[in-house]
Amino acid sequence: MKQFFSLALGVLAGLPLVAQETVLLETGFESGIPADFTLVCNDQMPVKSQNFRNISPTSEWFGGKVDSEDGKAAFSTSHRTYEMETDNWLITPKLTIPERGAWLKWTAKTIHYYLRDGYKVMISTTDKSLDSFTQLYSVEEETYTWNRHLVSLADYAGQDVYIAFVHNSQSKYLIALDHVYVGQPATADFVTKNETPRFAGNVGTVSVNGTFRNYGKDFNLAEVVCTSGTEVVDKKVWGENFLTGEESSFEFNLPVAVGEVSAYHVEAVSSEGERVTLVKDSVICSHFARTLFLEKATGTWCNSCPSVIPYIQNLEERYREEIVCVEAHINDPMSYLPYSNGFKSVVNLPTVLYNRDFNNHQYNVLDTKPLNKALQKATNAKVDLALEYDGNTTISVSSKVMFATDMDNTTDKYRIGYVLIEKHVPSTTEMRQSNGAPSMPMYNEYFYFPTGNVAPELMFFSNVPRGTESAFLGVKNSLPTAIKAQEEYLHETTLEIPETVVNKEEVAVIALVLNYYTDEVLNAMEVKLPSASSSVCWEDKSVDGEAKLLSPSEGTYQVVCPEDAPFTVSVLAADGSVQAVYGGTGQATVVLGEKLQSGFYLLHIQQGNRAWTRKVVW
Repeated sequence: MKQFFSLALGVLAGLPLVAQETVLLETGFESGIPADFTLVCNDQMPVKSQNFRNISPTSEWFGGKVDSEDGKAAFSTSHRTYEMETDNWLITPKLTIPERGAWLKWTAKTIHYYLRDGYKVMISTTDKSLDSFTQLYSVEEETYTWNRHLVSLADYAGQDVYIAFVHNSQSKYLIALDHVYVGQPATADFVTKNETPRFAGNVGTVSVNGTFRNYGKDFNLAEVVCTSGTEVVDKKVWGENFLTGEESSFEFNLPVAVGEVSAYHVEAVSSEGERVTLVKDSVICSHFARTLFLEKATGTWCNSCPSVIPYIQNLEERYREEIVCVEAHINDPMSYLPYSNGFKSVVNLPTVLYNRDFNNHQYNVLDTKPLNKALQKATNAKVDLALEYDGNTTISVSSKVMFATDMDNTTDKYRIGYVLIEKHVPSTTEMRQSNGAPSMPMYNEYFYFPTGNVAPELMFFSNVPRGTESAFLGVKNSLPTAIKAQEEYLHETTLEIPETVVNKEEVAVIALVLNYYTDEVLNAMEVKLPSASSSVCWEDKSVDGEAKLLSPSEGTYQVVCPEDAPFTVSVLAADGSVQAVYGGTGQATVVLGEKLQSGFYLLHIQQGNRAWTRKVVW
């Protein structure tokens, strides 16, 4: 859903400037591209118009429908006839920048989940000839959901300027632009990046944390307050002006209890009493932190199956490492027999299952009851996973499972299972996806793809199962007959990468704790295959004190992350090659001494959007 600003197009030339000066009002593109904007298709490449539906793409910027409430935006496409970079310009009329406090604001999104378009923002202080522009801002790949941008124009105070949005991607798909605004923000407006996990284990408190940036007027920020229900959890006293463009962070400890959903509300409060919501969400607490396991029964021949793909992609954007997805193919070129047999009770496609609860099907994106039911169900088990790869076809797998309570397993009811998936599979002419997504743009790229078969260069398949047979049956006797609470059980095995895999670098392994009798998945963990030889350059984003690294013995390291949430640890040699990948929830033990020679290594720890790199020598 788009976020709307209060805007209207016009240049206030010849009028006296008031306290809140605005030089460009509403460019919502509801009536197409405004007449006083200039369009330049500098690449002169024609569009592959046969691969579009529900819009009329041109080689220049054009207006088009972008959401289910008939909202419209400015579009540009890089899906062109030739494999060359797009050079498509959208230029504003002449704008007189106020002497103080002027900002450029806009929203944008890419329409294709995998083919993410980028662009740059240019500015000219002379005229609209293209060589007079210099770069003001750039976006290499725009986000799949609406993204809001804010750029200061202080360097151009008092000057006449032209601003251009230049689409410069090559062979992607569509970029959408909306709500272009130039002036002094007049209302309070914050954009928040919430880093709080959605699931928690029995840990007492969870860190509610994130960053927020002021996209509106200067705000006399007195305090940031976190409440749960009617109770104030904590507050951070500010007591100073929070300027437009300024960014800061918040962190509060939210009490949680097993079996409860703890809602929280973080607000910015001004000295005048004005309250602005920064984030409103909840944490679902169980015995262990949940990793939501989602499976979709689909088929390339299924005309309605694309209707749920953007829904799942948006879930992956929201839950990040707290969700694991498998796209099971039925009777198509990517079918994997154990999965086809496992889903033999499914009679409708597409079907979405959560934690493999066959009594909780979801058939369309508007039915949120199955998801809500799955989110709130308690989990009594957790699994941590580590992989090592020989560089050929063999993967060594180690799983550690723990239950919160004693369990009688004399009938081999509880087992560990594995799924080998390929994360990203390009389409071919032999396995083209049929598309019949309905006429509402909630289906995102599939709403714009033509009815019938999707062009192979536009279609990608996600999380395709390639092995193993234990995905549904589990591994017999992989857990003891008497399971003791809080005791860790190790299971080790090897998996072979089958010839059906297109790209080994896209292979991942999922470990499942499952109930063999009911098929229910109690918890899951996914770890992507480490590279055996490729060099990797990690960006060190570490902040002191956020990730603890303990060494109880030589060659053994205990990694303790700030959140009780899934994370991965990649072990890198001095040349940058990945030697092993470990996974855990909250914390994990990395035993280098078992597999690797003594020497210098880097441990790259990734939890959500945060990452840390630690040097170790043993």
